[in-house]
Amino acid sequence: MKRITIALLLVLLTISMFIPAASAIVIGTLDYSVSPTRVNMNAAGVGSFIITVPESATPYAGVEFEIQLPNGVSISSVSYSLTDAATNPPMVPPGGQKPNTYYFSCYALENKYAAPLICTVNVTYTGSTETTLTINEIKQYSINGHDTDDLVSDKTTSVTLVPHSGGSTTDPTNPGQNNPGGSTTLPGADPPLAAPFPFTDVRQSDWFYNNVYYMWDNKLMNGTSQTLFSPNSPLTRGMVVTVLYRMEGEPNAAGLNMPFPDVAADQWYTDAVKWAAENGIVLGHFNGLFAPNDNVTREQLAAILHRYQKFAEKIPPNTAEARAFTDADSISDYAKEDVNVLVMQEIITGRPDGSFDPRGNATRAEFAAMLNRYLVLS
Repeated sequence: MKRITIALLLVLLTISMFIPAASAIVIGTLDYSVSPTRVNMNAAGVGSFIITVPESATPYAGVEFEIQLPNGVSISSVSYSLTDAATNPPMVPPGGQKPNTYYFSCYALENKYAAPLICTVNVTYTGSTETTLTINEIKQYSINGHDTDDLVSDKTTSVTLVPHSGGSTTDPTNPGQNNPGGSTTLPGADPPLAAPFPFTDVRQSDWFYNNVYYMWDNKLMNGTSQTLFSPNSPLTRGMVVTVLYRMEGEPNAAGLNMPFPDVAADQWYTDAVKWAAENGIVLGHFNGLFAPNDNVTREQLAAILHRYQKFAEKIPPNTAEARAFTDADSISDYAKEDVNVLVMQEIITGRPDGSFDPRGNATRAEFAAMLNRYLVLS
């Protein structure tokens, strides 16, 4: 019986890709989100964005999207993260009904989505000016018995593709373990070198690929070794200040005092810590220590980044609404404003379940994504 139901689902979803349901029952809307809405293309002309659909409590749920591509843009790959699900890759509708328009769908094979749908779309664009594509969620489905109910959505999201701006690449022979920040060359400063992307643990299908590539290509972050970036590893306090310090061109810190007794004078992050403390970007712990090797929590990172914006006097405009996270009461008072501002700037986002996870460890990939967005927007 289960096989028959699944087979029926496949037939109904395939047919409905191109034939609207005439007598569908509207039973609600599951909102979706797209991030980022401004994508930097890497040197190869590849960029990526993520479509997220929240967990569904609807039996045998399915979802369809339509992506309208401008001239010169193509979809290079699509990857999904969804438990007990089947997907259809992007396809052109038969008969060329809509030129440069692709459809794709995904649906749960069991009783519901066991987790949010995370869909990473990689696109290729080698043009020299910004261009915009649009994403439209056509339908969401629920198979109840022999009927198909539509969860109607008319939401359309625009994604701006930003051409690659050049910039120097890092020297891949320089291990990042002793210098996780890399040396700084801001975007567009030098012609690109023909060095291959060195990190074997960062794939084009990863949501953070474009962000990590951007940070590496512009000599803002190295890996944890010659071939590893360690995108899911926790970010340390020493790494954060090192990257920010070198974004400022590594100003001379020889005459600055070191306020933290746990930071030795000969460490790779020493000057960065002195500079960040002098300019009010980091405040240290309540016990007077800096703890350079401690992991940075998500709310701590938000506070540091917001202080850095004020110091640099480069504050992106607010383009999004504030979010009411499900764990908003857990965000420390000192970080509430910082989190709220970075959310409205679309630099930081919450978890797929609607929480912010303020005391969760920030990862190296998340840091790369936040700084990539900040450098583009500021």
